[in-house]
Amino acid sequence: MHASIAETYMTTCRAPTKPWINQKKELNTIYQKLYSSTQYKNEFEQSQKAWLNYRDKQCNGYIAAEASQSQGAGSGLITKDCLVTITKQRVDYLKTLLIK
Repeated sequence: MHASIAETYMTTCRAPTKPWINQKKELNTIYQKLYSSTQYKNEFEQSQKAWLNYRDKQCNGYIAAEASQSQGAGSGLITKDCLVTITKQRVDYLKTLLIK
């Protein structure tokens, strides 16, 4: 039995994408390196929590609401692209802290 279009859509939109998985892994790796090397663990942890809150509200709130106007699988892809893009920006920034 073949999956319906709706089932396929739901699976596609919920399934993690490879770029998203890679960005999450890289973010976690860099975070752990910085966390273990800083004497300001509490401040760094609070900063990361605030950033995660921003990312989630931006991508799953505002962008998701805007994307909901799209039809088809586009809205889920727009939200995932937001998560990948903003996470990559954070990864790039944290990399600069590793160099210092």
